[in-house]
Amino acid sequence: MRRVKFVSVFVLLALVLSASPGTAMRPEPSLQDDLSAVGSCRTSTDFSAEVSVEPISNWLRYEDLGYGVALEYPAEWKVETTIQQPVPFPDPSAIIKRQSFIGPEGLIELDVWLSKGYKLDEWLNWYEKTRFDLPLLRPNAQVNGQSAVVFIMEGQQDTLTTYFKNDEYIFRLLYSVNQGPTGLDIYWQMLRSFSLEKKTAINDMKIPREVIRQATHIVQSSPIIRGASTCCNVTATTHNKFPCCVDEPPLYDGNCTWWVEYRLESQGGVYNPFWGDAKMWWGQVPDYYEWYRQSSPKPYHHNIAWWDGTRGHVAYMEWYNYPNVGVSEQGCGFYCTRNRTIIWYATDGYIYYDPPWS
Repeated sequence: MRRVKFVSVFVLLALVLSASPGTAMRPEPSLQDDLSAVGSCRTSTDFSAEVSVEPISNWLRYEDLGYGVALEYPAEWKVETTIQQPVPFPDPSAIIKRQSFIGPEGLIELDVWLSKGYKLDEWLNWYEKTRFDLPLLRPNAQVNGQSAVVFIMEGQQDTLTTYFKNDEYIFRLLYSVNQGPTGLDIYWQMLRSFSLEKKTAINDMKIPREVIRQATHIVQSSPIIRGASTCCNVTATTHNKFPCCVDEPPLYDGNCTWWVEYRLESQGGVYNPFWGDAKMWWGQVPDYYEWYRQSSPKPYHHNIAWWDGTRGHVAYMEWYNYPNVGVSEQGCGFYCTRNRTIIWYATDGYIYYDPPWS
């Protein structure tokens, strides 16, 4: 088993929080009840004492005044706009902008939606009804003094997710905790440095201790190869946010989500916007402008074959000759890269990319 080194502050945190109660099932406690157990950044036992930004010493400030948001990020990281809807928005219910922050320690992505005039909990209820179930719908945290919702979507890619808003927009900050402890430190610092409504960051962030404990536990114990640039002897040419399952005989390494992201990039440089386990991808499709889903393949397009199930499964469609579909895939713990031919209706559906110029 691969051993990961951690800064001493995380070891101390794990000891202190080991007696913390588990996450309560719904109905959730009130915001005030939840925050009363969480340290403020301005006290000696506050969240800032639990966050280390070492070895990152040089930070830059990203600002998007059009959306009224700013945050700090490591100076050596790249910043790319990976989703940008034209104005007027062709799909106002989808993400209108995604900013990706990419570095050797991982990938963190900031999404922006129109708030539709909803309060945060109202918008999350709308999201759950139109996309997929969320672990939490009511605020349990604060970012820059504003109500926020933070949780970890567990799976092969444990995704740390924070939702918050200003008057016009909903924001989401995503990070795959499996990428390692330094990236987790960076995520907390980026979240802590957020400013909204064109105001200076007031350094007032409150995160439930259980979420911090859960994230710390994942980076200490996850049996997954973090930051997997290579999987099943295949090397990605760009950052692949998905992990590669650990190779411990008699199991195989490989990961279906890693493979599909790799194939999309290698077959025309298509950016893969999906996060989390394969099961979640179908529900995410309405989030992404230019992505669609249907029961049959879309000829002459990039298609992702999708299967429902405990964690789901995805494969890349290499060719389509009705009624047969050729797919390539990997399977976590079952097989490395393989090709096979299936009948088109053997899947639970197809996700395909359809930009306006296709």
